[in-house]
Amino acid sequence: VDAKGKENVAPAPLKGAIGSVYELLDLGASSTVVTVELGDLMLGGYEDGCVPYVWNGITYYASGTKLKELDKKIRLYSEAGIYVYLEMVQTKAASELDDGVKRIVFDCPKGKNGYALNMTDSEGASRICGLFDLLAARYGNGGENGTASAFIIGRNVNDMSNWYAGGPAGERGIHNYLKAVRAA
Repeated sequence: VDAKGKENVAPAPLKGAIGSVYELLDLGASSTVVTVELGDLMLGGYEDGCVPYVWNGITYYASGTKLKELDKKIRLYSEAGIYVYLEMVQTKAASELDDGVKRIVFDCPKGKNGYALNMTDSEGASRICGLFDLLAARYGNGGENGTASAFIIGRNVNDMSNWYAGGPAGERGIHNYLKAVRAA
């Protein structure tokens, strides 16, 4: 109670802030978002230090270096008691990706961004589902790599007109997005 007799109530914990562990603890944050750039995490084929993962009987590869960086972030947040949400994004054009990874990019209508996850093509969907499975196994059980509470698919997920899969008029794009959410 303050000098005027009013009860002082501590503010509710901040949700979803982004920053270092120390900044988030100082702010009283209870959760954070860690962005996972899938085009950087996936590899087109075997490389030294990669992490293989199997989906539908096919072996794919993830960057061991990028996974170690992600492990460190998630572990630090988890150890500090901060919930982690993994934001799965694909922000690179197909032309910027390894040949074996290009099919993870959704072929959206002309004039749209084209950076959605491709869940309509079996090769793209298989790579994506396999990686989701790898990440869920790695971060979903409170193990030594920390815990991620959930996946977020894409950015601006409520702004279908500009950022995800060709806009609300594109039924194909909306169906593609829903498949990505269900897979995650």
